[in-house]
Amino acid sequence: MSDNGELQPPQEQPGLVARPPEEAAGRVANGGPWGPTDFELPDPRGDQFPVLMVSVVGGLVLVLLVGVLTIFYFNLT
Repeated sequence: MSDNGELQPPQEQPGLVARPPEEAAGRVANGGPWGPTDFELPDPRGDQFPVLMVSVVGGLVLVLLVGVLTIFYFNLT
């Protein structure tokens, strides 16, 4: 309170700066250390096409790898 009874706003202390948490220091996407990354939020449009494509391509690569290894196995024995 001041001398005349009015409330005064608290005084800011110079030099005090908020810092992000230690585990967030490396994030740079979507707002920097304080903001979320693309991997933490669902797509707002509900578009699952990238997830579907990665799954399909990954499955095809695994099937191809198993097929090639099977052919090598039967050719060596």
